[in-house]
Amino acid sequence: MAGARIQCLGHNLVRRLWLEEGFVSLAGAHLPPLEEADPTKSALRHFVEEGYEGAASYNQKQGLVDELHAFLTQIRVGDTVATIGDGRLHVGQITGEAVQSASPGGLSNLRRTVAWQAASHAYEELPEEVQQKLSVQHDVVDLTGVLDALDGLTRRTEHADPAAADGTGDHPAA
Repeated sequence: MAGARIQCLGHNLVRRLWLEEGFVSLAGAHLPPLEEADPTKSALRHFVEEGYEGAASYNQKQGLVDELHAFLTQIRVGDTVATIGDGRLHVGQITGEAVQSASPGGLSNLRRTVAWQAASHAYEELPEEVQQKLSVQHDVVDLTGVLDALDGLTRRTEHADPAAADGTGDHPAA
């Protein structure tokens, strides 16, 4: 997977944790400790069936298995990651393998470190194909099909935005 969108629906972890501490996460609150670094989809399905029994519908469990599998095994160090926070697109690069640890409220138990870019982009200014991909209501979305557009945004910001070039990420008021 060359690019992914990761979000935590219903909680604003982006500004409060992800950008400040340099990671992305999934909740995984009902998962047992994962002993395998690269768990199979079958193993994840078993863990989700047991851990989320009564807490999620069949379809929600299937979606969770797919998202966990992508986060734990398909996303690689060096891949591009993007998320929306406060109406802005934040782009970064995965810098670490997935780790599991306890977190307050169980909201970010599965984590991957990320080097976030200082500049962000207003959602309404994004190319339409990027907006369409980002509007999918899943925690993990494969953005490989729009990776060129994301890279174009990054290059344009690095070359044209003096605030991004100085590393502050602040944008002048329009």
